[in-house]
Amino acid sequence: MEVLLKALDRALSIFVCLIYGVLTAIAFSQVIFRYFLDGSLPWSEEAVRFLFIWLSFLGFSVTMNRGGHIGVDFFVNLLPPQFKRVLALASDAVIVGFVIFLAVKGMQVVQVTKNNLSPAMQLSMGYLYMALPVSAAILLLYTLRVTCRHWHGDFGPWK
Repeated sequence: MEVLLKALDRALSIFVCLIYGVLTAIAFSQVIFRYFLDGSLPWSEEAVRFLFIWLSFLGFSVTMNRGGHIGVDFFVNLLPPQFKRVLALASDAVIVGFVIFLAVKGMQVVQVTKNNLSPAMQLSMGYLYMALPVSAAILLLYTLRVTCRHWHGDFGPWK
């Protein structure tokens, strides 16, 4: 399982970098067209917005897996190991519940918006909103991985 999660993290990191590159290229092209060629790409602003939303949600998943989100652990570090474990598992349970909620509600939004088309690119809005349940599913996998580590008393740096 660990090998699969590392492969997922690697693939997701590469995909996030590709999204960022495409987003940057489209935004740069729009600037060139608007200010130097006196024209515009009507779809570019919408494409950048869609890509930024996907970048944000998938980037959040990558950061969560690497333990990069900020947290204040001053008081937690003062606790004995058995209390740290209970607190960590309670925190993980809240995160799992929230991520499941996001996945379920995200799928409901996708179902409601799948027949709506974006104005410029004429893409289903379901593709845009699919970022929420997809990233929630990835977050669930990563959080369950961390929960297993916490269950076994491992509170070291995330890998």
